[in-house]
Amino acid sequence: MLTIAEALKTEALSRASVVAGHGGLSNMIQWVHMVDIPEMAEWVREGELIFTTAFGIRDNPELQHVLVRQLVEAGAVGMVIGVGHYFHEIPQVMIDQANELNFPLLTLPWEIPFIEVTRVLVERIVQERYALLQQSLQVHKRLTDVVLSGAGLDVLAQVLARLVECPVTIEDSAFRLLAYASWGEVDPAREVSILERQTPARLLAELRRRGILETLQQSLHPVHLEPLPEHGLQYERIVAPIIAAGERLGYVWLIAHNRTIREMDLVTIEHAATVAALILLRERAVYEAEQRLQSGLIEELLRRPPLVHASIAEKMRAFGLSDGQQVLLIRPVDQQFPDTLRLSRMVREEIWAAGERGIVVERGQDLAVLVSSKAPETGLELAQRIAAMGRRQGYCLSIGIGRRVQQLEELAQSYEEALEALEAGIALHGPGSITTFESLGYLYWLRHLSAEVRNRNPFARALATLAEYDAAHHTALLMTLETYLDAGACSLDAARRLYLHRNTLRQRLTRIERIIGFPLSDPEVRLNLQLALKERRLRFHQA
Repeated sequence: MLTIAEALKTEALSRASVVAGHGGLSNMIQWVHMVDIPEMAEWVREGELIFTTAFGIRDNPELQHVLVRQLVEAGAVGMVIGVGHYFHEIPQVMIDQANELNFPLLTLPWEIPFIEVTRVLVERIVQERYALLQQSLQVHKRLTDVVLSGAGLDVLAQVLARLVECPVTIEDSAFRLLAYASWGEVDPAREVSILERQTPARLLAELRRRGILETLQQSLHPVHLEPLPEHGLQYERIVAPIIAAGERLGYVWLIAHNRTIREMDLVTIEHAATVAALILLRERAVYEAEQRLQSGLIEELLRRPPLVHASIAEKMRAFGLSDGQQVLLIRPVDQQFPDTLRLSRMVREEIWAAGERGIVVERGQDLAVLVSSKAPETGLELAQRIAAMGRRQGYCLSIGIGRRVQQLEELAQSYEEALEALEAGIALHGPGSITTFESLGYLYWLRHLSAEVRNRNPFARALATLAEYDAAHHTALLMTLETYLDAGACSLDAARRLYLHRNTLRQRLTRIERIIGFPLSDPEVRLNLQLALKERRLRFHQA
């Protein structure tokens, strides 16, 4: 787009002089407007270069004091004043304000007709607009071809990077990486976002502090970000929202390395955001169709009693599932996981990469995976691959694994086992655990211990007493006891885990023995206490 600096290079403005506001010479001229009334600011539109003979302000000192600020607030990009008739020189107050606000004030000799100057500038603006329109149509065709060919976001990012000759990143609504394309140099913020598969949390915190994040999350149009070198943003950026049916699906980032943002960049990134929305909507439609088919099959298989018939077996074969199946349940640690579609797709890719076949469906807050299992260890190996994939993508996944079964009638049992393993694993080992049902052993029985049996157990009652003591005295003796027993009753190891001196640990253990009434030196006491602790942890997690 035509800037004031470029306009000054034309023959029409060859005799113009810049008397103030040199810092705004890069302002872009969208149109020109000749106006001579005192209320000129009321008639100004965004991006206009004002031409005036000063007739309306020559005898109005009060207006001269406020006019420049009014024009800036109205969106004017500069003003050309004819001198030699009504004004022989620009009032100092206008010069001072123009310098303060970087608002260019230009003078032009009176004998030069404004109409000749504005005609030249308008022709230039129209020519540039036409050229921009032609480029926009070409960009639209290139990007539309991407979605019509059935390509995904990775191809879109590559095409966009070639069009703008800049690095490109496409992220979801939570600023997690969906696709990217390299081009030239990148800054530290870009490198970290690719490595961590998301915009770094510390950068998002800084953008939130500055109010920029709120702007990104609310704007319907591309947002220009100035460099923040101290936070790794060495180059300016444009961020365009990906919006469909009022829903914000993500963002397209363009990083302008070693150059300024151009108007065509804004046009191109808006086209790209529209195409990205179409791709994401297409993927969602395909995913929902697959979910309906696969969920129907899963529901039939998990029904109690199962209704297994010839059509079920035929559907299984259609999905590539042969004899011998296993159920895995995957739960993202973040219960508000914003993109189940993407996680499901990545899980399917891992299944195929492992040389297996399976289906992935949503069930509540979890993803249920039904996989053909050649051997009992297939499920665990696949779970480890999926968890590693999740870590690479910046997600923490808890996974429960049911036992391998041969008969379709037994799949409901494998599902229930996977759910038991998932819940027990989270309770005992925390989020991000991988737990097989077989590894639970006697812990499965503890998880289903009746309240009547538990309340009669002296070790369960002893732990309840210890918990009451902790609550009353703000201590952590129950945690100390559990850590000590998990460390195999090794005081040195337990003290290290608790960041305590051994003498301090010894004093705590003595106090624990006094409260619970059992000697920790007895191996059977320790065994019973550890079982009671595990039962307590499993029970409180269920609650």
